[in-house]
Amino acid sequence: MTMQICDILRGLCLAGLAAGTAAASPYDGLYRPGSGSDCGRVGEEGGVLRIEDDLFEGIGSQCRMTRPVDVVDMEATLYTMRCEAGDMQWSERAMLMRAADGEGLIMLWDGYAFRYAPCPPPGSVAAAAAQAPRVVLPLVVLPGTEQPLVIAPAGDGPATPAAGGAAGSEAELDPGEEAG
Repeated sequence: MTMQICDILRGLCLAGLAAGTAAASPYDGLYRPGSGSDCGRVGEEGGVLRIEDDLFEGIGSQCRMTRPVDVVDMEATLYTMRCEAGDMQWSERAMLMRAADGEGLIMLWDGYAFRYAPCPPPGSVAAAAAQAPRVVLPLVVLPGTEQPLVIAPAGDGPATPAAGGAAGSEAELDPGEEAG
């Protein structure tokens, strides 16, 4: 009977250890290196970074996050990063922490600091808005209304009223014309 209890306890301990190794990192998520990063593309140019189960996936590289050490008096963790990209392999130390406002991740490498904004959770309103195409609606002029002078934008941003109604050097639009 004693042997059976020992076997059961040993099995529970081993199951607990196995479950602990599959635990998520406190930094798991998708992070944008730039405001135009596509949250649907991971690890490629124009895409995002992913941290999942202590694996950091960058653009064309990945690093296993090992030997975590909590930083004293900070909500931060210091990792040994075992990295590879193609045929190259290297090891670096990096410190990770949540941004003070709770939005994003701060990552420090030797001599470099980066702040990454999080990607919105899949299925959220913010994620749907980020994926929705931009629609430019035509200007509708109702009879009897006076419209301000509008200057066509240099890029693809929205048109804005001219300051003081004065004509600028950019193309002026008649309220009946379409901005193109």
